[in-house]
Amino acid sequence: MPVNVSILEISDQSIVRGVGRYTQLLTQALEGHTTERSTLINPFVNPILWPTLWMRHATRQIGVLHDTIPITYPHHFPIGMRGHLNVLLHRNYILGLYDGLVTHTQTSRRAIVRFFNPACPITVIYPGVAPLGASQKLSRALPSPYLLYIGDITWNKNIVVMARAVLKAGIPMVLVGKAIAKPPHPTDPWQEDFRTFSALTQDASRFIKTGFVPDAQVRWLYEHALANVLVSRDEGFGLSYIEAGSVGTPSILSDIPVFHEIAGDAAVFVNHNDPDSIAAAIARFARDPSLRKKMGDAAKERSSFFSIHRFTSEFRALLP
Repeated sequence: MPVNVSILEISDQSIVRGVGRYTQLLTQALEGHTTERSTLINPFVNPILWPTLWMRHATRQIGVLHDTIPITYPHHFPIGMRGHLNVLLHRNYILGLYDGLVTHTQTSRRAIVRFFNPACPITVIYPGVAPLGASQKLSRALPSPYLLYIGDITWNKNIVVMARAVLKAGIPMVLVGKAIAKPPHPTDPWQEDFRTFSALTQDASRFIKTGFVPDAQVRWLYEHALANVLVSRDEGFGLSYIEAGSVGTPSILSDIPVFHEIAGDAAVFVNHNDPDSIAAAIARFARDPSLRKKMGDAAKERSSFFSIHRFTSEFRALLP
């Protein structure tokens, strides 16, 4: 008798924006889907944390491993003895409980193989992007033009170099996210860059920090931004590029493999270590509206590849 696919629940404290969106997307994609074998999916395998799955609960178990960034850059993401033990536990036992792993990009797949080399197959399924809904203007006034950053505050996001580039370019930036609107922790080593960033962005006329913004307002912010800026040192995917592209907004991206994988040539790529390179890209968009339209149209076409239909079809094909 066919059975429904089960998705392991994860605690709210573990969810950042991208993971939360992905879990919602996965739930929608597999709603009502049945298989001949009992199947359990863990949507957030994080090897530096205490495992959420310790044994077999279903005939088939699939884990989603989003990226290996904290393991790739241990100096900037100190995980302590407990974190290292958790990594060893995942490498030597926990990943063996899965019949397959899913990740978002070929770039992430290569990193997983490098650090864990699991016995089970690793499938790349690019996330789909859910519609952001009807556009709704923010109640607060915003400068025009403005740049947009939506994301986290960890070292790989490269927010200090981004802030220095914005100051050089002289165009305000709207910063969206719960973490970015809070004061930094005074001693947390994961927030060292964030402390520097906070000192650089005290000018509220140049850096507008909105905190959490509902999807309808996120869409409006994308639609009216000069450009979406994502100049990360490394990423597992790059959600804001796809979201911005879905409404025809161009992006300035780091010249790194994962962004070439997801964007192709439908973005302006910069040296993420050089504020002058980023500022020059910003200036190009500011003085040339035709470039903004050209790259926005290209990003919109590219973002259509990351559809919910394709994601649903590929994930369901993994679970016959």
